[in-house]
Order: sequence, then C-alpha cells, then structure tokens
Amino acid sequence: MGKASAAKTKTAPMPVMRRRRWLRWVVMALPFAVVVAVELLLRWAGFGYPTAFFLTSEVEGQRYWETNPRFAWRYFPPAVARTPQPLRLPVSKAPEALRVVVLGESAAMGDPEPAYGLPRVLEVMLQESRPTSKVEVVNAAATAINSHVLLDVARDARRLKADYWVIYMGNNEVVGPFGAGTVFGRRAPNLTLLRAALAFKTLKLGQAMDHLRRQWWGGEPRTWEGMELFLQHQVPSDDPSLEAVYHHFEQNLRGMLAAAGQAGAQVILCTVAVNVRDCAPLASVHRPPLAAETARNFDQLLREASAAMEQQQYAEALQKLDAALALSPHHAGALFMRGHCHLALGNDARAQADWAAALQEDALRFRTDARLNQIIRKVAGEWTHRGVTLVDVAEELAQKSPARAPGREYFWEHVHLNDEGNYAVAAAVAAALLKNQSATATLPPKETVMARLALTDYDRHQVAEQVLRRLEQPPFTGQWDNASQRTRLKQELDRLRPQLKRDALKQQAAVYDAAISRRPSDWVLQARYAELLEAAGDLDAARQRWETVRQLMPAHSEAHYRLGNIADKQRQPETAERHFREALRLRPESAEAWNGLGLSLMSQQRWNEAEAAFRQALHWRPRFAAAAVNWALTLQRQQRMAEALERFYFALALDPNHLAAHVNLGKCLKQMGRAEAALAHYRRAVDLQPQDAVARFNLANTLADLRQPEAALREYAAVIESDPDFLEARLNYALELARAGREQEAFDQLQQAAQRAPQSYEARLNYGVALARRRQWVEARDEFAAAAALRPKDPAPWVNLGMVLGRMNQRQAAREAFEAALRLDPNHPTARQQLELLQSRP
Repeated sequence: MGKASAAKTKTAPMPVMRRRRWLRWVVMALPFAVVVAVELLLRWAGFGYPTAFFLTSEVEGQRYWETNPRFAWRYFPPAVARTPQPLRLPVSKAPEALRVVVLGESAAMGDPEPAYGLPRVLEVMLQESRPTSKVEVVNAAATAINSHVLLDVARDARRLKADYWVIYMGNNEVVGPFGAGTVFGRRAPNLTLLRAALAFKTLKLGQAMDHLRRQWWGGEPRTWEGMELFLQHQVPSDDPSLEAVYHHFEQNLRGMLAAAGQAGAQVILCTVAVNVRDCAPLASVHRPPLAAETARNFDQLLREASAAMEQQQYAEALQKLDAALALSPHHAGALFMRGHCHLALGNDARAQADWAAALQEDALRFRTDARLNQIIRKVAGEWTHRGVTLVDVAEELAQKSPARAPGREYFWEHVHLNDEGNYAVAAAVAAALLKNQSATATLPPKETVMARLALTDYDRHQVAEQVLRRLEQPPFTGQWDNASQRTRLKQELDRLRPQLKRDALKQQAAVYDAAISRRPSDWVLQARYAELLEAAGDLDAARQRWETVRQLMPAHSEAHYRLGNIADKQRQPETAERHFREALRLRPESAEAWNGLGLSLMSQQRWNEAEAAFRQALHWRPRFAAAAVNWALTLQRQQRMAEALERFYFALALDPNHLAAHVNLGKCLKQMGRAEAALAHYRRAVDLQPQDAVARFNLANTLADLRQPEAALREYAAVIESDPDFLEARLNYALELARAGREQEAFDQLQQAAQRAPQSYEARLNYGVALARRRQWVEARDEFAAAAALRPKDPAPWVNLGMVLGRMNQRQAAREAFEAALRLDPNHPTARQQLELLQSRP
C-alpha cells in the first residue's frame, strides 16, 4: 500500500517541447532583465543626468518650470555643452496670460547678450501692445544646437501649454550636431538610427555607455573654442552629404510642427535672415581644385583686386575679379568682393546675385542658406491650414536693406542680430501674432522697447567688446573684410568709452531704476543692473541686486557665483566660499564657480584645497586660462616660484592674449628679480588692453624701478586719466614727479589724492608730509591728526604730528604726540630722539 501510494503521487516529467519553449523565453527575457537591473542600479546610485529641456521645481507650494542646464549633454561632450537661458515659469498658466515659446539657435536666443535678444524684445513689445494681459515669452533657444536638438525641445515644450511657438532656426543645420560639417559625433547619419540612439541616451544605461565611449575612444572636442572648432570641417556646396542635411531639416521641422499641433499651439514659422553684405565668407575653396600655377595666378589677381578696392578703383578691381573667377568660378571670397564692386558701381542686381552666390559657396556653413529658407517656405505653405503662419524675415529685412542685402544695420557679424535687428524681427513676429488674434494694437517704437530693457551705453559697450573679441579669433580673422569690421567696432568702443567712468555709470543707473519700477520681478533687469553697479564700484548695492536675483531665481547658480565674487572683492573669503559652494551644489560642472571657490580658499591660505579647486575648474574647462593663472598665484604665494612660473606659462599657452596671465607673470618675474623680462609682459598687457589701469600701473612701476623716469611718468599720467580714483597710482605718480624735481606737480597730485580719498591713511599722511615741507604747519597738523585717527596703532603719524607741533611751538602737545608714538613702539628712534631733544630744552 505504501509503495502504491508513493507511485500515485509521483510528478510526471515536463514535455521536452514545453521545457525548450520556457528556456527560450528565459533566454529572450534575460537581456531585458539585465538592462532593467542595470538601469535601476544606476538610478539608485544617482548616476547620469536629466534629459528633458524643462524641469519642475516647487517653491512655497508653487510649481515652476525651469530649464535644465545639462540638457545638451545628450548631444555634446559635457565640457563643451552650452546651457539654455535660465527660466522660472509657473506650471499653471493664468487664464488671461499669453504664453509664447521661442525655439531656435544662438541668433534666436539673443547672442551675444540675451538680455536684449529676440525673446525679450518680443515680450516687451507684446506686453506694451496688451497692457491688461500678462505676457510670458519663454526663451527655448540655445547656442550651437540645430533642428535635431530642437525637435526634442519642441516635444518637451508641449507640456508648457503655450499659445504660440515662434520658430527661428537654420543657421547651425550643417555645423551643429549630426550635420555634414559637425565636430560632434557622426556626420549626417541615418535619421532613424540617430533618433534611436538619442532615445537610448535618455536611459542611464545609455548615458553610461556614452560616457565610457568618450573615455575610451575620445575624438571629440574637450573644450568649447567657439567657431574655431570647425575650421577643419569645411563643406563645399557640391558635398553630397548636404542633401541628407536638407532632408533631415525638413523632417525635423515637420516633427516640430506636429508637436505644436499636439500641444494646441499656433506657430509663427520664420525664415532666417543672415548678413550677406557686410560679412565676407568664412572659408573659400577652389571647386574643382586648381593646379599650383593657376592657384598662384588666382591669388595674385585677388591681391591686386583688393588693393584696387582700397583705392576705390572699383572698375579696375572688377576686371581683376572677373579674371580670377574665370579661373575659379565658385570661390566664395572672390564672389563677395565682386559684389561690393558692383554695389560701388551702382549695379545693385549684380551685387545681390554675387552675394547670394558667395553665401551658397561659403564652405564654413554657419549661415542659413537659400535652400534651407526654401524648405521653411514650402513647409509653412503646406501647414497653413493647421495653425502655421509664415513670417518671411529674410525677405522683410532684404526689402529694407541696400541692394536687398542685409548687412551691419541689422547684424553684429554673420548671423547675430544687433538691437536694430532684434527689434525688426520681433516686430515682424509680433505683427503676425497680433493679426492672428485679430488685435489692432500699435507696436511700441524701438526707443520705448530698449528703455524697458534698460539698454544703456555701458551695456552697448559690453556687447560690442564681446563681439570684437569674437572677431579677433578664427575663422573671422580669415575674412577679407575682417580689418574693416574690427576698425568700425573699435571706433564704436572709443565713442562709448567715456560712459564707463563711474560718474557716467551712476547716471545710467537711472535707466535701470525706471525699467525696474515697471518690471520689478524681471530677474534679467536685476542682474544687468547688478553688473553696472559693480562696474561703478558700488559693491553693496550690487550685492543687494544679486540677492534679489537669488530670491527670484532660486535654482540659478549665477546669482550665488556673483555674490561670491563680490564677497571676495570685499575681503570676506568665508562668505565667498559659502556662495561658491552653493553655486556648485546647483551646478557642479561650473568651471567659473570652481575657480571662484579656489580664490576664496586661497584668501584663507588653504593652499591644497585651493589647488584642488583650480584643478577641478580646468577639468571642466581644459582651456580655462584664468584658473591656470589663479593656480599659479596660489603657488607664488607659497613661494614655490619655479612651479608658479611654469603655471603662468601654461596659462599663456592656453591663451596667449590673456591679460591677467601677462600681468601676473610680470609680477612673478619682478619678484624673482627679472624686471626686464617682467617689463615685456606688462607692455604686452597694455597692448592688449590699453584702458586697463592695473596693467599700465604695473608697467609704470617697473619703468620707475628700471630708472626710466620719463616713460614711467607718461604711464602714470595715463593711468590717472583712465581712472582718476586709482589712489596708489596717484601716490606713486607724485613720488616719481618729486624725484624728477617737479615739486609743484607732485604736491598737486598728493592734494588731489587726499581730496579724493579722505579715508585713506596713505593719502592723508603723504599729503601732510608735502604740506610740512612747504611749512604749512596748520594744514600739515590737520592731515597728520586725520592719519592718526585712521590708523591709531601706527606711530608714524604721531611722530610727524609731534614734529609739526614742535615747529608751531606747541611743546606740550608735541610731547604728548611723541609719547603716544612711543607707547605704540617703545623703540621708535625718531620719536625717542625728538622727545629727548624737546625735554632738554628749557
């Protein structure tokens, strides 16, 4: 019975086919399970970065949209990825609010200064036209991106519930990610595979594999060098890969319009205007390549044509250019030059045709070409019935330009709009948007818009200076008209320079006060005002403005970074350290914040920590010359002079034109007794920035040490002229004048020093000495008394005061002054000698 019972309960074996099917499912599911497990493990460990363009935060129960500073890491190496403009937008849109999203690249973002760019100009324009409604314009544009990236931005923007999208894109289509001339990843890949790869990188596993790929294989830029990165990636107009670029652009554009439709947003789709008249091609190629002798003949003709144009002999130049183009019909530079000859000779149509051809033949394709604008017009026409309105910006600006070719009246350089250009584009967009809403409001004039944005001459100078630095770098330096562009900008900077003086800056502050009274919650206005106040030397007021920015934008690391800088200037290193660490908490990859942290640690003599911070700054930005300079200064202050010298030279290798590197290297060399070598670096610093008072002051000091008095006096005078409140320079100037026997001029400088800096111990003491030498005892007595009050523990003013009082026969007061000096320094020889002499007299 027991055996029979056991036999009945025995389990039957699994059929072979069923077991194989189960094993097959296990084998198929195992890779997926491993992927899920690794993904969950990476998420648990906090690895990776968010990939959405818009993130949410919550402050006091209110939810806000913010831009993701790491959004571009999916498309670029982190060290070169550009960040979107900061944003704080309520998630819940007010019923009466008009919400507009601007999508595009750096031109749409507002480069070189987004504070006065298209999105902000458009917002002011719409708000002035709709004063009873709230207008929110979201800047969803960014530097270096193109339609491959903007498609993902657009899909994410569906969550914002915007009423309108404005699309202004096309400039980076060839050179941006996955374009035919990119330096970031594969060029013009299969679109389906590309989108799959980008989707995979939304996973932490994909990000980990991408990180490992960069670590093992590299091949991508490790630091952002602007447009210079692309010099070796030229794309002539007959490159077959351009067809893929145009196809991808059209598909991505259609995807963006579909996303807008899903979001219920109407679209203002713009063609893109570029500078065709006043921006020579960035790269020209011979197509087909020329034989060596033919190439030499071509170059000679081009030189002769350029010389003739400089002499305004345009007919002769035209002949030379016709001959050159007969040898190389597709040379972009020659076509551009010929266009200017035609313009000068009154043939606008031919000028326009040559400039259009030059744009198409430019082998560094940073500008939207005619084909891309044709695609925009075609797609807009097909989507008109689906809420898309075409604004032909390229055509509108052409109609208002000489020879129907936009130039410097609208652009800073190749594509970036100046204030006139931003106003013109915004006006075209606003007119179309208001028309769609059946509104009849009159658009405000440009002067009103720029007043609302507080565009001052200080800001104009800052922007122009930034553009000039850009034009001084490749590929712009290779342009035929680069010298004339830089000359115009330098003239503009010279015109604006008087507005940088402190008195002028204080007057311009009124512009900001008026703008902020209308828009008190505008964090950009507050930030720009803080920068102006800092330039004016009002650090306390600047700090207050940055505190306001911090309150308005809690997730914006820039406010903490700037507050750290101000604390550092005010010699509050612990406070500076706190702000820099908070900035790094918000944005750990900020090379600027690591550099600031290093400076605050250096001020506290925490040398090892400071060096580690500068090392981090250079990790995140390998060509960050300022961090290398500060690292060198850390070594110099530890008297590790040889290492410091090596770091200074490393900084100059990173940036041969770095002003602070030359100035501080000069100081290091001078400290090592190598004054002649220091002099060369100071001269170079002054050549780089003639208005920099510190560089010129160090040059003057070194000339004085090398016994070159006339040269030193000239430099000191220049320093005082550019910065009348530079006290140390004025005192040294007075000393050098006295050495040269120019006593009255020396006295005048000391008098001005005391008047301009009444709280300066050095100014009052030195002026007192000068007065005493002139036997102006009463005035000298007052200056020494003031100096003693300013520095009560210094015996020098008491000794000088005692000697003056003795001359005035005030023996008791003199005795008390000498006794005060001896209480501070019992071994002071002059005080003891004078006191004994005074006591020996009856």
